Amino acid sequence: MQLQYRIIIECNKETTPVTIAGFLAAEQTESLLCKHLSNLCLQSDGSFLCTQILITNLMLQWTDSFSMNATQTLKNGGCKNDQHIEAVCLYKTFNGSEKLINKINF
Repeated sequence: MQLQYRIIIECNKETTPVTIAGFLAAEQTESLLCKHLSNLCLQSDGSFLCTQILITNLMLQWTDSFSMNATQTLKNGGCKNDQHIEAVCLYKTFNGSEKLINKINF
């Protein structure tokens, strides 16, 4: 079963989180997705631009590795590229409600 996921970045000077990516994936891959996202955050310098680039590259890898048939890289919000981020969050939508699955703080 494919579920809908979103990756959201919380910036330190913005009150509105930024949706950076959305995708469909099988629920059984969820723990692996969380590990990949955590490793990505270790590679980031904490800036919005660096994290956005890493997430875009990760989405390409996930599309190939997990046979995702729907992915979308987004940028909604007012974060500036050099702005530092506070957290990267992974949300899952199930039965019409959204649930926080993983939050990596910087």
